[in-house]
Amino acid sequence: MTNNPFAAKRGSLATPTPWRRVLLTAALLTPALIGQRWTWRLPTPGPVQGPFHGPLDLLGCTAETVGSAITVLAPNTQETWSWNGYRWTLLSSTITPALANAAGAVDRSVFSQQFQIYGGRDAANAVSDEHWVFLPATGWVRQGLITPGAREGHDMAGIAPFAGQTTGGLLVFGGSDPNGTLLGDTWNWNGGNGQWQLLNPTARPSARTGLAMAGLPGGDAVLFGGRDVSGERNDLWVFRAALQSWVLLPAVGTAPAPRRDHALTAIDNNTVALVGGIGNGGGGLTDHWQYDLTTNVWTQVSNSIDNFTQHDIAWLPSRQQLEAFGVLGRFVESYEAAPAVGQPGPGRIGREGLGCSSSLPALYTDDVPRIGHSYTLELHANATGVTVLTLSGSMAADYAPCTLHTGTENVQQVPVNPNGVATVAMSVPNDPSLRGVDFFQQAMTWDGTALSYSHSLRITIGTF
Repeated sequence: MTNNPFAAKRGSLATPTPWRRVLLTAALLTPALIGQRWTWRLPTPGPVQGPFHGPLDLLGCTAETVGSAITVLAPNTQETWSWNGYRWTLLSSTITPALANAAGAVDRSVFSQQFQIYGGRDAANAVSDEHWVFLPATGWVRQGLITPGAREGHDMAGIAPFAGQTTGGLLVFGGSDPNGTLLGDTWNWNGGNGQWQLLNPTARPSARTGLAMAGLPGGDAVLFGGRDVSGERNDLWVFRAALQSWVLLPAVGTAPAPRRDHALTAIDNNTVALVGGIGNGGGGLTDHWQYDLTTNVWTQVSNSIDNFTQHDIAWLPSRQQLEAFGVLGRFVESYEAAPAVGQPGPGRIGREGLGCSSSLPALYTDDVPRIGHSYTLELHANATGVTVLTLSGSMAADYAPCTLHTGTENVQQVPVNPNGVATVAMSVPNDPSLRGVDFFQQAMTWDGTALSYSHSLRITIGTF
C-alpha cells in the first residue's frame, strides 16, 4: 500500500486527455478571462538570477523602449537588462551607473536612439548630476561633466531637433536640487554637439518634483503631475519642439487624481499612458489611465495594478503590451488588450496564485505559447528523488496559497533530473481557432512525506 497522494489522483483520471482537448475545455470553461488585464509576468529561463530567472531588485528602476525590447536599469544590483515581453536578457553587469530613480529617455541623436539616463541618487544616496548613455557595443559610457546640475524627481524625454540643429536630443524639466529646492527649469541636450542648453519658454509648468514625462514619436514631449509648493498636481503639458514652448493641455471630463512619483509613457503619437504614484495625503495609487491628445479626454483603463511607486512603465509595440517594472520591488506586470478568440495576437504567460513557499517549487516556461509551436515547462523542485506531476486545465475556484489552482483536464508525471529540475515539452496544435484560449498550468511535488504546490501559470495561446 502506498502513501503517495498522487496514486489516488492518477487512479481517478482516465488516460491523459489529448492536448487539443485540454485547450478546448479550458476555452469553454474560462471565456470571461479573455480580454484586457494586468498580468504578472514570470521571467523565464535565460540568465539565472535566483528562482525568478531575472533581475532580483527593480526598485527605483528606469525603463525605456529600445527597438523591439525594453531596456531596464536595475540600480540596486547595478545591472542592465532587456525585456522582450516574456524573457529577460542580461545586457551589462559591469561599469553600470548606480542611479536610483534616474530620469531615462531614448534620445533622437547621433547615438541612433540609445537609452540615456540623468540624475537621481547614487550609491552613496547623494543627489547626482551624472549623465550616461548605454551603447550596445560598449555598455554604459558617462557623458560630459557639464550638466544641468544635480537633481532628483525630474524627468527626461527624447525630442525632435530645434531649428538649426542637425539632430534631435533630450529634454529635461524640474525636480529638486540637493537642498530640496524645487526646480522649474527646462534644458535641452543637443544630440549634435553633446552640449546642454538652458531654455527660457514664456509659459512653463510650475517648479515641481516627482513629475513624469514621455517623448512622443512625432518629436514632442508631454509632462504630467508632480508636487509643487501647493501640493500634488494633475496638470498635463506638452512641449512643442518646433516652437521650443510649453502648452497646457485641457482635460475633458474626469482627470486622474493629483499625484507624484507616478510613471508616464507614450503608446503612439496621440496617446499616453499613466500608471500609479502617490496621491494627496501620501497614499499609493493603483490606477491606470490613458490620455488622447486629439480629443483631450482622459480615460481610466483599470484600477487593478499593484500599489507601488519607484517604478517605471514602457510601451512594447512588438507585442502591443504596456509593461510596468518594479512591482513589489521585483516583478513585471503587463497590460494588453487581447483580440477575440481566433484573431491574431501575442501569446502570454502570467503568474497566478501562490505556491507553498515564496520560491520553490517554482514553474517557468522557455517561450510564449504560440499556435503550431512547442514550449517547455520547467519546474525547479530543489530536490531529487521527488515525484512531480504537472497539471493543465481550467482555473480552480480556490486561489489560496499552497493549494491546487488548476483544473485536472491533463495530468503528467515528470522525472526530476540530478539538479532537482523537471521539464516537459508542451506542443500547441497548428489550429488558428485556438488563438486567445486561456488555460492554467501548475505543478505538484511529493517527497514521501509532504505534498507541495507551485504557483500556477495563466497561459494565453497566441500567434506570435
